[in-house]
Amino acid sequence: MGDVLIIDDDQMMSKALATLIQGSGHGVCFVSTLKEAKAVLDERPFDVVLLDVEMPDGSGLGSVREFKESPSKPEVIIVTAAGDPDGAEQALRCGAWDY
Repeated sequence: MGDVLIIDDDQMMSKALATLIQGSGHGVCFVSTLKEAKAVLDERPFDVVLLDVEMPDGSGLGSVREFKESPSKPEVIIVTAAGDPDGAEQALRCGAWDY
């Protein structure tokens, strides 16, 4: 099974997603800032990153390319309650797998 990194500052959302993902047999880790995510991605491999857009330390959209280029080269999927067509287009242009 795969390993998933959840990057979201909403702890309730992260825990709910983690429960669903673990229930499917995957490993999961979650962090609440982009800075934490960068550190974790440098330390261990992930197959998929679930990334929120509005983070306390910046825009998740601005980090898509960097996360995709981390050592394990995970697929990045944007999960956000604040979606918009321009953001979706930007995410996909930067290499996100889905928005």
